[in-house]
Amino acid sequence: MKTKLSLLSTLAVVILFTLLPSCAKPPVICFEVLTPVDSIRVGKEVKFSANCSINTNDYYWSFGNGKGDFDKIETSTTYDSIGIYEVTLLSTSGSKSNTQTKSIEVKP
Repeated sequence: MKTKLSLLSTLAVVILFTLLPSCAKPPVICFEVLTPVDSIRVGKEVKFSANCSINTNDYYWSFGNGKGDFDKIETSTTYDSIGIYEVTLLSTSGSKSNTQTKSIEVKP
């Protein structure tokens, strides 16, 4: 009887830890461009923040200029030429992920 109870307890723990990651809430992605629009210029630092995101564990930034960043809630980049760039933030929570993309215009 004691062996069966121990086996059942072990099985319950294994099932619990197997199912928990799939029960994680999906991340709610939100990021802001902190640099004022009229200050986004070639060669100048452009700052971003994901402080408004919820249920997030990891952050993967893609700035649209061939550069990216990892695991930072706040980050920055510079752009080498004028144009419109797609900035994307991917975030994960357990096995779930979500993305948000925004366009920014870099002026001379």
